[in-house]
Amino acid sequence: MKNSNDHQDSDLQLAAAATLMTLSVSLRCAHDFQYYRSQSTETPAIQKLEKTVKRLISNTESLHNLLTQLDEPEARPFHYILGRTIHNDLETLHRDLLFFDADQIIDIIPLIDSERRFWREYNMDRFYNPGLIRRLGHEIPAVLKQIRHGISHLN
Repeated sequence: MKNSNDHQDSDLQLAAAATLMTLSVSLRCAHDFQYYRSQSTETPAIQKLEKTVKRLISNTESLHNLLTQLDEPEARPFHYILGRTIHNDLETLHRDLLFFDADQIIDIIPLIDSERRFWREYNMDRFYNPGLIRRLGHEIPAVLKQIRHGISHLN
């Protein structure tokens, strides 16, 4: 039979997960509101795109570290929030790149689209598995490096 400390721990974990989910949704709503509120049709600055890629790199490294160093149920909400952030940044990067001429982004967009398809399942518990750890250790950094290189050559 569970004691009151087990119930308190369970309640705290549930409260932490709910807080993280609320924060994640709030951040996405604020981001979307800012994007759709903007009436600008100007091409985004290269620095903005580079900042998004740097954030992607940082978040994929953080998720890799979290998955390899802490395989505990209480870490799962953090997996989800990092996965959601990565997915959102890929969506933002894709949307911002569409302002550039097609011949400039023809090599970058397929890379981003492939990652977007992969990260679409970030909200599934089964997504955070040893295959993801391997991809975060090798494939994903290589793809992000290619994307970063492509962005550095935009004008």
